[in-house]
Amino acid sequence: MRIKSSLIMLSLVSTPLYAAEQETQSLSTDISNAQVAAPATCANISNVDTDAVKMKYEGIMNTEKIKIEDGIKQLKSEAPDPNAVEGILGVTFHFRDEVAEIILDLPTVTMVDQKMSMDLPETTMKTQTWSWDFPETRMELQCVPGIPETVVSTGTCEAFGFKFDCPKVEIRPGKEMCTHIPVIKMVRNEIKLDVPEFTMKRQGWVMAMPETKMETQKISFTYPALVVDNIEQKSKVIGTKAEALASKSKDTLNGISAAMKSEMTLASMTSVNKGFDCQKKALSSQIRKAYDDLNAMQEGAKASLDRATAMHASKEALDALSASTAKLVDAKHQLLTQYVKARRDIESKRKDILVQMNDALNENPVTEVATAQ
Repeated sequence: MRIKSSLIMLSLVSTPLYAAEQETQSLSTDISNAQVAAPATCANISNVDTDAVKMKYEGIMNTEKIKIEDGIKQLKSEAPDPNAVEGILGVTFHFRDEVAEIILDLPTVTMVDQKMSMDLPETTMKTQTWSWDFPETRMELQCVPGIPETVVSTGTCEAFGFKFDCPKVEIRPGKEMCTHIPVIKMVRNEIKLDVPEFTMKRQGWVMAMPETKMETQKISFTYPALVVDNIEQKSKVIGTKAEALASKSKDTLNGISAAMKSEMTLASMTSVNKGFDCQKKALSSQIRKAYDDLNAMQEGAKASLDRATAMHASKEALDALSASTAKLVDAKHQLLTQYVKARRDIESKRKDILVQMNDALNENPVTEVATAQ
C-alpha cells in the first residue's frame, strides 16, 4: 500500500511539470489559439475536509468488521466435535476497540493577494504622410511638318498683249506627320499610412497566489479489532486459523489507515494544483490582451508596408515601416520571454510543495496502533 501510494504521489508531482515544459516550447501558438478567460477569483480554493474522508473510511471499517464476524462464524462451524483425543475445544474470541493514529503533514492552502509587474507594450497607431517624386512614363502625341512638296500647275501667262497657257511651279509644306512618343515626367506622389508606435511600460496588477503551510495533523479513530483470548492446543488447526484471522484483522486496519492517509494527501495535492492552475490561467489572461494588441499592430504594419511597396514609396518610407515591423516582432519576443519566466516560477513553487507532501507521506507511515484501555 505504501509503495503504491508513493507512485501515485510522484506521478501527480511530475505530470504538471512535464506539461509546463511542453508549453514553453510552443508558447506563441499556445497563447494565440487558447481562449483564455480570466477566472473570477482564485480565492475559493478549499482545504481538505479530513472529517469527510475519515467518515468514509469508518464506513469501510464497519464493513470489514462484518466480514471478520463472518470469518469467526465460519471458524466455529469448522470446529470438530470434542472426542477423547482432542478434548474440549478451548478457543475464545472477543472484539476490542483499538485506537489507530495517523500522522499527516498536510498543507493549509491560503490564497494571498500579491503584487505582480511586467513590462507590457503600450501601442498606438499614428497616421504619417510621406511624399516623393516618382518618374512616370507617358505616351504623348507629337507632330512634325511633312516633306515640302513641289506642285506644277497650268496657269495663264500674258506677254506682248497675248495670253497663253504656261506651267506654274509652287512649293508648299507637306502633310503633317504625327506619332506617339514616350515622355518621362516626375510626378509627386503622396501616401498616408498608419504606423505603430509603442513603448514598453512597467505595469502592475494584483493576483491571488497560493500560499501553503505544512502542518502536522494527527487523526485518531477507533477500530473494532478481533482478539483471541485463549487457544488450548487441543485443536491445532482451529487455533492456527484463529491466529490468522486475528492477524488479518490487524493488517486490514493498517491497510485501511494507509489508504485513508493516501487519499487525504492526494486530495490536498489536488487542492494545491487547483490553486496553481488558477494562477497560471490568470497570468495567461493578463498576457493575452497585450499579445493580441501586438499581433493586430503587426498585421497593420505589414499591410502598410505592402501598400507602400506597391506604390513604389521612397526608401525612407519603406525603411521606417520595416523598422516598425521589426520592433513589433521584438516586443512579442520580450513578452513571451517574460511569460515563460513567470510560468516557470509558478511551476517551481508547485513542485516544491508537492515534493514536500510526497516526502511527508513516506516519512510518516501508519505503523503504530494504540490499544484503548
